[in-house]
Amino acid sequence: MNMETFKILKGGACSQLERLTTKKGKWKNIHFPALFFLIKHPSKGYIVMDTGYASHFLNETKKFPYSFYAKTTPLHFSEEESASHQLLKMGIHPNEIRYLFISHFHGDHIAGLKDFPNATFICSKKAYDFLIDKQGISALKHAFIPGLLPKNFNERVSFIEDAPFASYVKNHSFKQIFSTVYDLFGDGTLLSVDLSGHAIGQFGLFFQHDEKEVFLIADASWDSDSFRHYTLPSKLAELILYDVTLFKKTLYNIHQFYQQSPETIIIPSHCREITISERKLP
Repeated sequence: MNMETFKILKGGACSQLERLTTKKGKWKNIHFPALFFLIKHPSKGYIVMDTGYASHFLNETKKFPYSFYAKTTPLHFSEEESASHQLLKMGIHPNEIRYLFISHFHGDHIAGLKDFPNATFICSKKAYDFLIDKQGISALKHAFIPGLLPKNFNERVSFIEDAPFASYVKNHSFKQIFSTVYDLFGDGTLLSVDLSGHAIGQFGLFFQHDEKEVFLIADASWDSDSFRHYTLPSKLAELILYDVTLFKKTLYNIHQFYQQSPETIIIPSHCREITISERKLP
């Protein structure tokens, strides 16, 4: 079953050294887009994956120690780039979003959660359990800003791990390479795969749109060249990874899958190759 809608959107960007994300990069600051995604399920309605940045991020990072987050990843953002504003411009009210899939809890992925009051939040239980009680420096070490979560988050959350394991996967390579895959709605339409390493409990989404397979891999790879050629980030970047060994294993698995299924559209959340304005896939 195909998703009825799939849109790639950009919720601001941050500046960072190119060399930080790949050993082949230059020692210069570049803009990394914060992508988020709109999906319309045939029966479940509108689903948003991540949110990019939002004004809530600016407000929460005025305070120490979270101000350090904003200083180390300088933000380029206007309110018109917020997920809620862009959806309204498309004729979709934020109240219409039924599900919001959180790939992981870094600030550039959850900054707009408060703008979707009716959405059920879908996330990893192991990520939630690990982070939910962290505050201050302890939270900042994992790029988590607790104030970005709605106050009623606990009442609205649904855990990926509570979904059934995917019993049928059409793509043989995907099934063989990725062992931890959940069928979010139990109908085989939206599969969630564990891509931990960059962050604890990071999950991606795998589905079909226009008869094409789409694999949204969050921050398991910072750009498409990394998974195409298995190009690792610099040693400096390893300081901000939750688990370096697991990150490398996950990236290698995606690299293997790309080699075996080059027709699948694989999209990292900060890839600069995506032509946002024209909604084009790579």
